[in-house]
Amino acid sequence: MSPILKLLDNARKNALDKPDTSLIYATQALELAKETSDPTSEAKALYYMAYACRVKSDYASGLAYAFQSLELFKMNRSPEGMLKAINIIGIIYFYFGAYSEALSYFIKALELIEDIDNPNMESSVYNNIGEIYRMAESYTQAIDYYEKAVLVCEKHEEWHNKAVILLNIGEIHFRKSNYSDAIKAVQTAYEILINSGDPISRGEAETKLGKIYMREGDFEKAETYFTLAYTNLTRINNEFYLVELLIEMASFDEIRDASPLKNLHEALNISIENNFGNKISQIYKALSEFYESEKDFDKALTYYKGYHVKEKENEASNLSKRLEILSLELKYNQMETLAEKLAQDVVDTQKELKALESHNATLMQEVLIDELTRLLNRRGLNRKFSTLFSANTTLKGTVFIIDIDHFKTFNDAYGHLKGDDCLRQLSRILELSLPETAFVGRYGGEEFLCFIPNSDLSKAEAIKTGDHIRKNVIEKMPYTITVSIGLYVGQITHETLDQAIHLADMALYEAKENGRNQVKLST
Repeated sequence: MSPILKLLDNARKNALDKPDTSLIYATQALELAKETSDPTSEAKALYYMAYACRVKSDYASGLAYAFQSLELFKMNRSPEGMLKAINIIGIIYFYFGAYSEALSYFIKALELIEDIDNPNMESSVYNNIGEIYRMAESYTQAIDYYEKAVLVCEKHEEWHNKAVILLNIGEIHFRKSNYSDAIKAVQTAYEILINSGDPISRGEAETKLGKIYMREGDFEKAETYFTLAYTNLTRINNEFYLVELLIEMASFDEIRDASPLKNLHEALNISIENNFGNKISQIYKALSEFYESEKDFDKALTYYKGYHVKEKENEASNLSKRLEILSLELKYNQMETLAEKLAQDVVDTQKELKALESHNATLMQEVLIDELTRLLNRRGLNRKFSTLFSANTTLKGTVFIIDIDHFKTFNDAYGHLKGDDCLRQLSRILELSLPETAFVGRYGGEEFLCFIPNSDLSKAEAIKTGDHIRKNVIEKMPYTITVSIGLYVGQITHETLDQAIHLADMALYEAKENGRNQVKLST
């Protein structure tokens, strides 16, 4: 296999689950094709670049590459290449929400298919048209096109395509509350996908089965499929579909009168880290509604504000992307003057978007910061740990769990206003008592968590640091209080972090049992 063909093959293999890697291979193939004057490979490289950008939701770049690919395929008189380029243009428009433009390109693709023997592409185009009708809630027309696609798949043994199309058919039956038909379609797809080597579609099928059984009230089966989906999607680290799953699992929690917060918070953290704007907005809304139902109106209002600001940011972002796409369309239609004007509109819109993003970042800080102490709250600590471990698989660290001794007695004697001030004063002392590399947060009530990452402290030095904190509280607090401290020192991974915190908490419990106002190291 030639170097260019090898690069193109690697770009194809990585397109779905590793789009960044696919883009690198395709870009290298493009450069090599230009150097060797190979326009056919150049067109294919641009096509894979467009495909990778579509997976990454970089619609403007994807469309630009697709248009360039289409031009080269036309020059090379490659109907099959033109078909692929036209189809990916339609798909990019579809994912962006420009359904009329998407439909016009899919119809062009259908016209080309008549002279090309490519059942994989034929079934894909029929499916894509069905998807447009599904989004328009024209379910009868959608099913018609899906069934045409299925017939092509069965005739030519395109089993993987058939499975993906059956998932879409199942989704329509689900929306129409035809749960038995939905289960039949999705279960058939799942049986194909189990051995297909496509864990993403398999995880999607398991999520759909869990969702359907949840609506039917078969909670045992729902839990089974949700668990399978979570295992598969976390194993391959597909975070977009994982967020979809976690949102469904949160709904499942609420139906069973359990708290949805763990799943919603995990979904929100992943969405924020990956900038899934629409998902962040959806989760903010769900959190606001949950806290409202719990009559925690302060938190409900905070998340409602987050939802409102994120919606405005999403609107501005979509408008900015739409203007970029319009500019590209006009460029490829030789309307350069108007394209330049629209390019300026893009710049202006992006300025507005940056202002909204800044506002949203400020709001996010409010969500992560404890209102009383201005330290990280429990969620802020989780976010800090996630960021820390994203760059470090394993690190040596020191965990401190610090608790005010007899704080209830203090509150009963002096009142809650003094109690609040005591927590604020202690927070400042903790910040001043720790090295710059450390961070501290309010773990709950009068309990605080401090962490020194990448620490070379020995166990003796860690105890000494804990005792330094304890003495500072006695000497510098304007109130007569003491603290007990539990410590853990050792190698920590993201998977063992909870265990390290638990061991520090057990050491704290031992310090309390032994008379308080002391530091204990976990054993």
